[in-house]
Amino acid sequence: TMQVTRAEVLAVPAVPFTKTWHPYHHGDIITQAGIAIKEAGLEVVYEKYELSLNGMDLFTTWRIANDARDHSWEIGFRNSMQKRFALGAVAGITVMVCGNLCLSGEWMELIKHTGGMDEDRIGNMFDRAVVELIKSLHLYERWVNSLKEHLVTQDQIKQLAFDSMKVGVFAPSKFDHFLKAYEEETAENRAVTLYNYQGACTRLMRGDNLFQVQRRNAALETLLRGFVNMEADEVIARINGGV
Repeated sequence: TMQVTRAEVLAVPAVPFTKTWHPYHHGDIITQAGIAIKEAGLEVVYEKYELSLNGMDLFTTWRIANDARDHSWEIGFRNSMQKRFALGAVAGITVMVCGNLCLSGEWMELIKHTGGMDEDRIGNMFDRAVVELIKSLHLYERWVNSLKEHLVTQDQIKQLAFDSMKVGVFAPSKFDHFLKAYEEETAENRAVTLYNYQGACTRLMRGDNLFQVQRRNAALETLLRGFVNMEADEVIARINGGV
């Protein structure tokens, strides 16, 4: 594939419809996605387009405006005008839409280019994408806010760092970089929270490819959720032991 501009995408020649096959042009897909985002009151701040060498396959990622410092809101979609794959849309914190046919996000939907495909079905798919994007982001922000309220000790930070290296959040070779990122995250905070720890880990992911970021973020979230749940169990055990 090759990275291109929107104008180059729109300049790709259209493919005629048949009775059983509706190869909607890339520009039609872009239009429907844009309508859904605009009607939801959202704004696209970054667009990335990739085309196959013959222009028949499109892979797109749009970043949506938000105030978060540690994650992005994204919608991605792919389209083929040569029967290579179904029209697909994804939405979430970080999505992947690649020329190697990888398509992933917190939400995903596919529509085949059959005779039943029309603009209403395409538009409805993107409406659902926007709804699911907003839903997943609200859940994520609630999770992040809970991390800000969860205080941790230095001993717990040491254990988290060890476990992080063990499950692949960051490599042992990056431990010194982690310490520097952690110092930067906690420089202006008297009380250290899980949010500071998460921030230090995500700093280390800057510059990593999307596959690595997605895998490491998933490992980090699992680790932090397990830590929170373990502490909750310990509190309950102490309460029950004191009854």
